[in-house]
Amino acid sequence: MRLFDDFSPEDVRHGTEQLNLAFYRHDQNSGYSFPSHWHEEYEIIYAEEGTYSFLANGQRFCVRKGQALFLDSCTIHTFPKENRSAGAYISIVFGKKFLFPSSSSYICRQFYAEILPQRVSLTQLIAEEPGWKQDLLAQIRRISRLGCAAAENALAIQIALLTILDTLRREKSYSVLQNQRMLQNESVREALLYIHQNYQGDLSVRGIAQSLHISVNHFIRIFRSMLGVTPQKYIQTCRLRQAIAAMSQHSDGSPPSITEIAAEAGFSDANYFARSFKKATGMTPSQYRKTCGADLDKRGLPD
Repeated sequence: MRLFDDFSPEDVRHGTEQLNLAFYRHDQNSGYSFPSHWHEEYEIIYAEEGTYSFLANGQRFCVRKGQALFLDSCTIHTFPKENRSAGAYISIVFGKKFLFPSSSSYICRQFYAEILPQRVSLTQLIAEEPGWKQDLLAQIRRISRLGCAAAENALAIQIALLTILDTLRREKSYSVLQNQRMLQNESVREALLYIHQNYQGDLSVRGIAQSLHISVNHFIRIFRSMLGVTPQKYIQTCRLRQAIAAMSQHSDGSPPSITEIAAEAGFSDANYFARSFKKATGMTPSQYRKTCGADLDKRGLPD
Protein backbone atom coordinates (compact mmCIF):
# COMPACT_ATOMS: atom_id res chain seq x y z
CA MET A 1 0.00 0.00 0.00
CA ARG A 2 1.77 3.13 -1.19
CA LEU A 3 2.03 5.99 1.24
CA PHE A 4 0.45 8.65 -0.95
CA ASP A 5 -2.55 6.47 -1.83
CA ASP A 6 -3.69 6.55 1.77
CA PHE A 7 -4.82 10.09 2.42
CA SER A 8 -8.19 10.23 4.06
CA PRO A 9 -10.64 9.36 2.84
CA GLU A 10 -8.82 7.18 0.35
CA ASP A 11 -9.38 7.85 -3.32
CA VAL A 12 -7.72 4.57 -4.23
CA ARG A 13 -9.85 1.62 -5.30
CA HIS A 14 -9.20 -1.56 -3.33
CA GLY A 15 -9.44 -4.35 -5.87
CA THR A 16 -11.96 -3.75 -8.64
CA GLU A 17 -15.61 -2.80 -8.95
CA GLN A 18 -16.46 -6.47 -9.36
CA LEU A 19 -13.97 -7.74 -6.76
CA ASN A 20 -13.74 -5.25 -3.87
CA LEU A 21 -10.87 -7.12 -2.22
CA ALA A 22 -7.16 -6.34 -1.94
CA PHE A 23 -4.07 -7.64 -0.16
CA TYR A 24 -1.06 -5.50 0.79
CA ARG A 25 2.21 -6.70 2.31
CA HIS A 26 4.17 -4.22 4.42
CA ASP A 27 7.83 -4.95 5.09
CA GLN A 28 11.22 -3.26 5.06
CA ASN A 29 11.19 -3.07 1.26
CA SER A 30 7.68 -1.66 0.79
CA GLY A 31 7.60 0.43 3.96
CA TYR A 32 5.55 0.02 7.12
CA SER A 33 3.95 3.38 7.78
CA PHE A 34 0.88 5.14 6.46
CA PRO A 35 -0.77 8.43 7.42
CA SER A 36 -4.13 8.75 9.16
CA HIS A 37 -6.92 7.68 6.82
CA TRP A 38 -10.13 5.72 6.59
CA HIS A 39 -12.07 3.83 3.96
CA GLU A 40 -15.51 2.30 3.68
CA GLU A 41 -14.00 -1.18 3.50
CA TYR A 42 -13.20 -3.39 6.46
CA GLU A 43 -9.56 -4.25 7.07
CA ILE A 44 -7.72 -7.06 8.81
CA ILE A 45 -4.08 -6.47 9.71
CA TYR A 46 -2.17 -9.68 10.39
CA ALA A 47 1.38 -9.62 11.84
CA GLU A 48 3.57 -12.27 10.24
CA GLU A 49 6.75 -11.14 11.99
CA GLY A 50 7.46 -8.34 14.45
CA THR A 51 5.33 -6.17 16.72
CA TYR A 52 3.38 -3.11 15.58
CA SER A 53 1.40 -0.33 17.19
CA PHE A 54 -1.68 1.10 15.50
CA LEU A 55 -4.05 3.89 16.43
CA ALA A 56 -7.69 3.21 15.51
CA ASN A 57 -10.38 5.77 16.39
CA GLY A 58 -8.18 7.01 19.21
CA GLN A 59 -7.50 3.56 20.69
CA ARG A 60 -3.99 2.14 20.62
CA PHE A 61 -3.48 -1.50 19.66
CA CYS A 62 -0.25 -3.49 19.91
CA VAL A 63 -0.26 -6.30 17.34
CA ARG A 64 2.34 -8.99 17.87
CA LYS A 65 3.47 -11.84 15.64
CA GLY A 66 0.56 -14.21 15.01
CA GLN A 67 -2.07 -11.67 16.11
CA ALA A 68 -4.52 -9.67 14.04
CA LEU A 69 -6.32 -6.34 14.24
CA PHE A 70 -9.86 -6.18 12.86
CA LEU A 71 -10.81 -2.68 11.68
CA ASP A 72 -14.42 -1.74 11.18
CA SER A 73 -15.69 0.21 8.19
CA CYS A 74 -14.80 3.95 8.30
CA THR A 75 -12.36 3.50 11.19
CA ILE A 76 -9.76 6.28 11.27
CA HIS A 77 -6.43 4.49 11.62
CA THR A 78 -2.75 5.28 11.42
CA PHE A 79 0.67 3.78 12.00
CA PRO A 80 2.28 5.79 14.86
CA LYS A 81 5.89 6.89 14.59
CA GLU A 82 7.20 4.68 17.42
CA ASN A 83 6.98 1.60 15.21
CA ARG A 84 10.46 0.36 14.52
CA SER A 85 9.92 -3.39 14.41
CA ALA A 86 11.54 -5.41 11.64
CA GLY A 87 9.29 -7.98 10.06
CA ALA A 88 6.15 -7.94 7.96
CA TYR A 89 2.41 -7.57 8.26
CA ILE A 90 -0.42 -8.09 5.79
CA SER A 91 -3.44 -5.86 5.25
CA ILE A 92 -6.58 -7.55 3.94
CA VAL A 93 -9.05 -4.92 2.73
CA PHE A 94 -12.57 -5.94 1.71
CA GLY A 95 -15.85 -4.17 1.15
CA LYS A 96 -19.44 -4.93 2.07
CA LYS A 97 -20.16 -5.58 -1.61
CA PHE A 98 -17.61 -8.40 -1.61
CA LEU A 99 -19.23 -9.97 1.46
CA PHE A 100 -22.83 -9.35 0.39
CA PRO A 101 -23.13 -8.90 -3.41
CA SER A 102 -26.82 -8.07 -2.92
CA SER A 103 -27.71 -5.67 -0.12
CA SER A 104 -31.34 -6.74 -0.42
CA SER A 105 -30.58 -10.42 0.19
CA TYR A 106 -32.05 -12.18 3.21
CA ILE A 107 -28.60 -12.81 4.73
CA CYS A 108 -27.58 -9.17 4.45
CA ARG A 109 -30.86 -7.79 5.79
CA GLN A 110 -31.23 -10.37 8.57
CA PHE A 111 -27.67 -10.62 9.89
CA TYR A 112 -25.66 -7.64 8.72
CA ALA A 113 -28.21 -5.27 10.28
CA GLU A 114 -27.03 -6.41 13.72
CA ILE A 115 -23.48 -5.20 13.13
CA LEU A 116 -24.04 -2.04 11.10
CA PRO A 117 -20.96 0.24 11.43
CA GLN A 118 -23.27 3.14 12.31
CA ARG A 119 -24.47 1.27 15.41
CA VAL A 120 -21.59 -0.89 16.64
CA SER A 121 -17.81 -1.12 16.34
CA LEU A 122 -16.10 -4.38 15.47
CA THR A 123 -12.61 -2.88 15.80
CA GLN A 124 -10.58 -5.13 18.10
CA LEU A 125 -7.39 -7.11 18.63
CA ILE A 126 -7.61 -10.83 17.90
CA ALA A 127 -4.98 -12.67 19.94
CA GLU A 128 -4.17 -16.33 20.57
CA GLU A 129 -6.70 -17.47 23.15
CA PRO A 130 -8.38 -20.83 23.65
CA GLY A 131 -11.70 -21.04 21.84
CA TRP A 132 -13.24 -19.06 19.02
CA LYS A 133 -10.45 -16.46 18.69
CA GLN A 134 -8.01 -19.22 17.79
CA ASP A 135 -10.45 -20.29 15.09
CA LEU A 136 -10.57 -16.73 13.76
CA LEU A 137 -6.78 -16.52 13.56
CA ALA A 138 -6.74 -19.83 11.69
CA GLN A 139 -9.20 -18.36 9.18
CA ILE A 140 -7.11 -15.20 8.84
CA ARG A 141 -3.92 -17.18 8.23
CA ARG A 142 -5.76 -19.18 5.59
CA ILE A 143 -7.03 -16.01 3.92
CA SER A 144 -3.50 -14.55 3.85
CA ARG A 145 -2.29 -17.68 2.06
CA LEU A 146 -5.16 -17.56 -0.43
CA GLY A 147 -4.40 -13.91 -1.14
CA CYS A 148 -1.53 -14.80 -3.47
CA ALA A 149 -4.23 -15.73 -6.03
CA ALA A 150 -7.19 -13.70 -4.77
CA ALA A 151 -9.27 -13.81 -7.94
CA GLU A 152 -9.04 -17.60 -8.23
CA ASN A 153 -9.70 -18.06 -4.51
CA ALA A 154 -12.42 -15.39 -4.19
CA LEU A 155 -15.17 -17.78 -3.11
CA ALA A 156 -13.03 -19.44 -0.43
CA ILE A 157 -11.92 -16.00 0.83
CA GLN A 158 -15.51 -14.74 0.91
CA ILE A 159 -16.64 -17.78 2.91
CA ALA A 160 -13.77 -17.37 5.38
CA LEU A 161 -14.48 -13.64 5.85
CA LEU A 162 -18.19 -14.28 6.35
CA THR A 163 -17.27 -16.93 8.92
CA ILE A 164 -15.16 -14.36 10.80
CA LEU A 165 -17.93 -11.76 10.66
CA ASP A 166 -20.57 -14.24 11.76
CA THR A 167 -18.39 -15.42 14.65
CA LEU A 168 -17.91 -11.85 15.88
CA ARG A 169 -21.68 -11.36 15.62
CA ARG A 170 -22.59 -14.59 17.41
CA GLU A 171 -20.07 -13.99 20.17
CA LYS A 172 -21.29 -10.39 20.41
CA SER A 173 -17.66 -9.31 20.21
CA TYR A 174 -18.39 -5.69 19.44
CA SER A 175 -19.06 -2.47 21.30
CA VAL A 176 -22.27 -0.50 20.93
CA LEU A 177 -21.53 3.06 19.86
CA GLN A 178 -22.85 5.86 22.02
CA ASN A 179 -24.21 8.97 20.31
CA GLN A 180 -21.37 11.16 21.58
CA ARG A 181 -18.70 8.80 20.24
CA MET A 182 -20.41 8.54 16.88
CA LEU A 183 -20.54 12.32 16.62
CA GLN A 184 -16.83 12.62 17.52
CA ASN A 185 -15.84 10.01 14.92
CA GLU A 186 -17.90 11.76 12.27
CA SER A 187 -16.51 15.19 13.20
CA VAL A 188 -12.90 14.02 12.85
CA ARG A 189 -13.66 12.28 9.54
CA GLU A 190 -15.25 15.48 8.24
CA ALA A 191 -12.24 17.46 9.45
CA LEU A 192 -9.82 15.17 7.61
CA LEU A 193 -11.89 15.43 4.45
CA TYR A 194 -11.97 19.23 4.78
CA ILE A 195 -8.19 19.37 5.27
CA HIS A 196 -7.44 17.22 2.24
CA GLN A 197 -9.81 19.22 0.07
CA ASN A 198 -8.44 22.58 1.20
CA TYR A 199 -4.79 22.06 2.20
CA GLN A 200 -3.61 24.31 -0.64
CA GLY A 201 -5.51 27.29 0.75
CA ASP A 202 -5.46 29.34 3.94
CA LEU A 203 -6.45 26.68 6.47
CA SER A 204 -6.91 27.51 10.12
CA VAL A 205 -7.87 25.32 13.06
CA ARG A 206 -10.54 27.86 14.01
CA GLY A 207 -11.99 27.77 10.50
CA ILE A 208 -12.19 23.97 10.51
CA ALA A 209 -13.87 23.97 13.93
CA GLN A 210 -16.38 26.54 12.74
CA SER A 211 -17.20 24.42 9.69
CA LEU A 212 -18.01 21.57 12.09
CA HIS A 213 -20.03 23.87 14.39
CA ILE A 214 -17.98 22.96 17.46
CA SER A 215 -15.63 24.96 19.68
CA VAL A 216 -11.93 25.20 18.85
CA ASN A 217 -10.85 23.60 22.15
CA HIS A 218 -13.27 20.70 21.75
CA PHE A 219 -12.13 20.14 18.17
CA ILE A 220 -8.44 20.10 19.12
CA ARG A 221 -9.16 17.71 21.99
CA ILE A 222 -11.10 15.10 19.97
CA PHE A 223 -8.75 15.39 16.97
CA ARG A 224 -5.67 14.78 19.09
CA SER A 225 -7.31 11.92 21.01
CA MET A 226 -8.09 10.07 17.77
CA LEU A 227 -4.99 10.82 15.70
CA GLY A 228 -2.31 11.45 18.31
CA VAL A 229 -1.34 14.84 16.83
CA THR A 230 -2.81 18.34 16.86
CA PRO A 231 -4.79 19.58 13.83
CA GLN A 232 -2.06 22.12 13.01
CA LYS A 233 0.63 19.44 13.03
CA TYR A 234 -1.53 17.23 10.83
CA ILE A 235 -2.09 20.03 8.32
CA GLN A 236 1.65 20.70 8.11
CA THR A 237 2.42 17.00 7.65
CA CYS A 238 -0.24 16.74 4.96
CA ARG A 239 1.31 19.64 3.07
CA LEU A 240 4.83 18.23 3.39
CA ARG A 241 3.67 14.86 2.06
CA GLN A 242 2.04 16.59 -0.89
CA ALA A 243 5.28 18.45 -1.58
CA ILE A 244 7.24 15.20 -1.51
CA ALA A 245 4.69 13.59 -3.82
CA ALA A 246 5.05 16.52 -6.23
CA MET A 247 8.83 16.10 -6.25
CA SER A 248 8.38 12.46 -7.18
CA GLN A 249 5.89 13.19 -9.96
CA HIS A 250 8.22 15.75 -11.51
CA SER A 251 11.49 13.89 -11.03
CA ASP A 252 11.90 13.64 -14.81
CA GLY A 253 11.82 16.30 -17.48
CA SER A 254 11.60 19.92 -16.40
CA PRO A 255 10.59 19.94 -12.71
CA PRO A 256 8.97 22.97 -11.07
CA SER A 257 11.00 25.09 -8.68
CA ILE A 258 11.00 24.45 -4.93
CA THR A 259 9.05 27.70 -4.47
CA GLU A 260 6.38 26.50 -6.90
CA ILE A 261 6.15 23.13 -5.14
CA ALA A 262 5.83 24.86 -1.77
CA ALA A 263 3.04 27.13 -3.01
CA GLU A 264 1.19 24.24 -4.64
CA ALA A 265 1.34 22.31 -1.34
CA GLY A 266 -0.17 25.21 0.59
CA PHE A 267 2.95 26.95 1.98
CA SER A 268 2.70 30.71 1.41
CA ASP A 269 6.22 31.27 2.80
CA ALA A 270 8.98 29.40 0.94
CA ASN A 271 11.47 29.96 3.79
CA TYR A 272 9.06 28.49 6.34
CA PHE A 273 8.53 25.54 4.00
CA ALA A 274 12.28 24.96 3.74
CA ARG A 275 12.71 25.08 7.54
CA SER A 276 9.77 22.75 8.13
CA PHE A 277 10.98 20.37 5.43
CA LYS A 278 14.49 20.17 6.85
CA LYS A 279 13.17 19.61 10.37
CA ALA A 280 11.02 16.72 9.12
CA THR A 281 13.49 15.06 6.74
CA GLY A 282 16.94 16.22 7.86
CA MET A 283 17.59 17.73 4.42
CA THR A 284 16.68 20.87 2.52
CA PRO A 285 14.09 20.38 -0.26
CA SER A 286 16.82 20.70 -2.91
CA GLN A 287 19.04 18.15 -1.18
CA TYR A 288 16.13 15.78 -0.74
CA ARG A 289 15.13 15.93 -4.40
CA LYS A 290 18.73 15.49 -5.55
CA THR A 291 19.56 12.68 -3.11
CA CYS A 292 16.35 10.65 -3.30
CA GLY A 293 15.65 10.94 -7.00
CA ALA A 294 13.28 8.32 -8.36
CA ASP A 295 12.85 6.71 -4.93
CA LEU A 296 10.87 9.65 -3.53
CA ASP A 297 7.47 8.01 -3.86
CA LYS A 298 8.72 5.02 -1.85
CA ARG A 299 10.49 6.96 0.87
CA GLY A 300 7.72 9.39 1.80
CA LEU A 301 7.93 11.60 4.86
CA PRO A 302 10.11 10.30 7.71
CA ASP A 303 8.61 10.20 11.21
